Amino acid sequence: MLGNFFLLAGTLDRLQVGPVAPLLDSFSDWLADYGYSHNYICNLLTWVSRWSQYLADQGVSSIQELTIDLVEGFSDVCHNYSRMQHPKTMIMAVHRFQKYLEENEILMIQAQPRRQIVREYLDWMGNTKNASTSTLEIRERYLNLFLDQLEELHVAVKDLTSQQLIAYFLDYSQTHGIGARRSMQATLRTFFRFCLSGNYLNQDPGLVLPTPKDYRQAKVPKGIEADHAQNLIASVGLETKVDLRDRAILQLLTTYGVRGGQVCLLKLGDIDWRRATIRFPAHKRGLSVSQPLTDDVGECLLKYLLEGRPQTKVPEVFLTGKAPYKPMTRHTLSSMIRHRLKKAGIPCRPQGSHAFRHGFATRMLKEGQTLKTIADMLGHRHLRTTFQYTKIDFQALNPVALDWPEVIS
Repeated sequence: MLGNFFLLAGTLDRLQVGPVAPLLDSFSDWLADYGYSHNYICNLLTWVSRWSQYLADQGVSSIQELTIDLVEGFSDVCHNYSRMQHPKTMIMAVHRFQKYLEENEILMIQAQPRRQIVREYLDWMGNTKNASTSTLEIRERYLNLFLDQLEELHVAVKDLTSQQLIAYFLDYSQTHGIGARRSMQATLRTFFRFCLSGNYLNQDPGLVLPTPKDYRQAKVPKGIEADHAQNLIASVGLETKVDLRDRAILQLLTTYGVRGGQVCLLKLGDIDWRRATIRFPAHKRGLSVSQPLTDDVGECLLKYLLEGRPQTKVPEVFLTGKAPYKPMTRHTLSSMIRHRLKKAGIPCRPQGSHAFRHGFATRMLKEGQTLKTIADMLGHRHLRTTFQYTKIDFQALNPVALDWPEVIS
């Protein structure tokens, strides 16, 4: 209710103008449910009210008359409202209101052509390919990178030639690893298939994309050393809520060697405090993993849940640091790990959650655990996936290698 954020009758009267006014009470409750602070909600309501006044000046009398032009066109007049606030702040408020309309199925405002085609592509991937949420996040990120490049070149998707596509992919491959190259190729190929099926294109240019060569188990897995992992955890303080969250995540990764995606999917109900167990959901065609809740993990989780985690209805354990609070993604998790490693000055390759997974498996193997035990702890469905940790690391053997005997002629 607006009365929870503005007490003066005159202020309430000024806010309730234009076609948006009847929805401001519901909008304020929606913002509060997402965990926004009191002051920030007041700012958002103020800017949305000014947008409502702008709509009234444009002759809009009903919320059903909203179009994308009335949303985007507001940015052209934002400078007239305030010299103290950046126009992006006002536009952000309108976008929050737009999201509120869509989530509550009040109104779906037609998006710009680029946003529309990205949304249609993701819907197509979900419906026809049964793509998971994590896959859709990856596809969206890589597709936007590609579309950004097209915009810089002033090239429309329908005008893209095979030569331009190959040149882009080869240039991208020069500065990115095999994983990124494969993700970009998969994104482009599925995107062009979608464009072909949706009659956006008459032919599929993705057929000319080269396939990145990658041989299974060609490299020795490298993980973070046990002492480095402990030093990293110790380097994270307890001063802020984000510190508490990051410390708990790093402790989980070090203790159990689970995938980053499993940490992101972990829900409050997956932690059984009475039985002292924790269950990590299945991910990437693997198996779910149930483990004893160790004292170190339990203490870190409990401190985060009591002192660091925002009060919200979201069931996932680990949430973003700022409102609107939502579950962390693998991308934000990897960014956090890279930041913490750099801040602590700890060398590690790769710099993501898999470094902890590889390190965990390597430690288990050195301690004499069987491959079946390691596979069960990692959630591997097939033992052959675990075989990669049995390969010889010749660099590690160098210190114990014997000198080659001299040949006496």
